[in-house]
Amino acid sequence: TLGWMMQFAEHMVKMALFFSIGTSLALGILGFMYGQMLIGLISFASAACGCCYAKLVWNRIPFAAANLNTALTGVRQNLGLAVVAYIFLAIAFVWSIWWSVAATGTMSVLGEGALFLFFLSFYWTHQVIQNTMHVTSAGVIGTWWFDPSEASSCWSSALTDSFRRATTYSFGSICFGSLLVAVVQALRAMNEHARSQEEFQMLVCLIDCLLGCIQGFIEYLNKWAYIYVGLYGYGYVDAGRNVWTLFQTKGWTTIITDNLIENVLFMISVVIGLATGIVGLVMTMFNDDIFYGVGVEDPSMLGFMLGFFTGLIMSNILMSVVGSAVNTVIVCFAES
Repeated sequence: TLGWMMQFAEHMVKMALFFSIGTSLALGILGFMYGQMLIGLISFASAACGCCYAKLVWNRIPFAAANLNTALTGVRQNLGLAVVAYIFLAIAFVWSIWWSVAATGTMSVLGEGALFLFFLSFYWTHQVIQNTMHVTSAGVIGTWWFDPSEASSCWSSALTDSFRRATTYSFGSICFGSLLVAVVQALRAMNEHARSQEEFQMLVCLIDCLLGCIQGFIEYLNKWAYIYVGLYGYGYVDAGRNVWTLFQTKGWTTIITDNLIENVLFMISVVIGLATGIVGLVMTMFNDDIFYGVGVEDPSMLGFMLGFFTGLIMSNILMSVVGSAVNTVIVCFAES
C-alpha cells in the first residue's frame, strides 16, 4: 500500500478531494430520497464548498504530494514504527478492558466526582499512548531527514533512541499536553451524561459545541507541538511557541498541506476497510457456518462489517504513522 501511495501520490491527493465532494453529494441525494431535507441541503452545500476549496488549493497539490512522497519514503525505511504503533494499540485495548471492568464495579457506588475522574483517567491514558507514538514518529523521521544513515532500517537506532526519549525525557511534556485534552474530553463526557435531564437539552448542546471547539483547537496545537518535542526535545510550552512561529511564517501553506494529506489518509483507510469487508462477505457466502451459534439473522452482513472495521482500524493505525511523518516533513522543510 505504501509503495502504491508513493507512485501515485499526486493523483491520490486529487482523488481524495473528489472523494470528499462525492461523499457529500451522495449523502445529499440520500437525504432527499428519504425525505431528510435538512441533511440533503447541508450535504449539497458541503459539496459546493468542497468544489470551491478544491479550486483554491489545486495549485498546492504538487507540494502536498511531495511532502506525502517524502514521508512515505521515511516510513518505508523505518517500518518498525508500524510495529510500535500496533503494540501501542494492544496496550490501549488492554487498558480499555481493564478500565471498563473497574468503572462498571465502582461508578454505581461512587458519585459524580468519581465519574469525572474515571472519564479523565480513560481519556488521559489514551491521549498519552497516542502522543507518545506521535513523538516517537517525529523523532525517527526527523533523524531520517537530517541523517538518513541513522534511520534506514526496520529497527534502527533512531527508533530505539526516539522511543526512549519519548518515554523518559519528553514524557512529562507528553503527559501535560495530553492532560489538557483529556480534561476537555472528560467534561464533554460528563456533559453528555447530563443529556438525560430533558429540561437542559439546549444548554447541553451549547456547552458541547463550546467544549468541542476547545478540544479541536488544543488537539490541533498538540499535533504540531509534539513534532517539535520529538525533533528537538523541547518542553511543551517552548514547543507551543515554536508552533506559533511556524504558523506566523508558513501558516496557510502548512494548514492546507495538512488538510489535503488527511483527506488522502482517510480515503485510503476507507478503501482498505471496504476491501477487507468484501473479503469477510465472500468468506461468509462460501461458509454459512462461520458464525454458527452466534445467533445472527444475516451472517453475510456481519462478515462484511467485521472485515470492514478490522481493516479500517488496522489501516488507520498505519495511516496515523504516515500522518505524523508528513507533519514532521512539513516542519523540517519549514525549519530548513
